[in-house]
Amino acid sequence: MNVKITALVVVLTFASVLCLAADISGTVYNSATKEPLPGATVVIQGTTIGSVTDEDGRYIIKNIAIGTYILEASSLGFEKLSKEVELAMTGNVVANFTLIERAEQLGEIVVRGK
Repeated sequence: MNVKITALVVVLTFASVLCLAADISGTVYNSATKEPLPGATVVIQGTTIGSVTDEDGRYIIKNIAIGTYILEASSLGFEKLSKEVELAMTGNVVANFTLIERAEQLGEIVVRGK
């Protein structure tokens, strides 16, 4: 009888832990072209947890504990954008980003021939 109770407690504990996690997904877009932006990075601020967008600009960050987070989306040649998201027990969250292109001023290049 004790084995059955112990097994039940283990199963219920495992199930409750699974219910306390959710996924964050979405798409990152280029503001100028309105097209998906492949290769952009989306991370949870202050952590190394994140994802890189696929060729369709989509990302997914799986099994994140319930709570409030700040996501940061960035890509080379674009301004970084932050967005607050709240993961609740109601399910997964979709957070889309539209990044604005940033003009980069490069230093002078001098070529000398002999």
